[in-house]
Amino acid sequence: MAMTEKRTSSDGKLKSREPQRIKRAHTCGDAYDFFPRHQAIFIIYCIFLLVLIICGPLLLICGNWANTGFFSFWSLVRNPWPTVKVANMDRTSFILELLQLTCWISGFFFCLYALIVIYIVVVFNSLMFSPRPWNWNRWNQVRKDANQILVQGGVRSLSFSEQVNYMNEEQQKDMANYKIVEKSNTSSEQNELSKV
Repeated sequence: MAMTEKRTSSDGKLKSREPQRIKRAHTCGDAYDFFPRHQAIFIIYCIFLLVLIICGPLLLICGNWANTGFFSFWSLVRNPWPTVKVANMDRTSFILELLQLTCWISGFFFCLYALIVIYIVVVFNSLMFSPRPWNWNRWNQVRKDANQILVQGGVRSLSFSEQVNYMNEEQQKDMANYKIVEKSNTSSEQNELSKV
């Protein structure tokens, strides 16, 4: 069933406008209308991922530079150059070692957490921007669990038009721009929905 929008022409007659496109996936523009909080969290995670990916290796490189500085410091302390004197050997040695270990350890954890954030970004992306999100056969377990909550709440037993009424006006206008191919659930889908 396709949603149509009725408009009046210049001669005052009503004419219906059929949707032109078939929607294949949600876009970033849809995300701001349909799930703004999740879109904001997704963007924050993407920015956080970039920071982790850039800072992690840089911290490891800085740790290597501090390690080189530590060995250079020890070469000065062992007096191969007799005119060089170090004022506070213990303090300088401690600072260089602390810098080296801090950079290595924090760089390692930045890189490790970057892997975790990559996983989170991939999951968010698959939930929000997967192709044909209305196709039940392609859903992951998170979508199936969320759908089960809607089934238990009685939302899925409502007709399509009643479910559309749950949307706000802007979402309904967006839905009117697309052809909606309604497909009744197959028997395997009905069995899956009734299992839980």
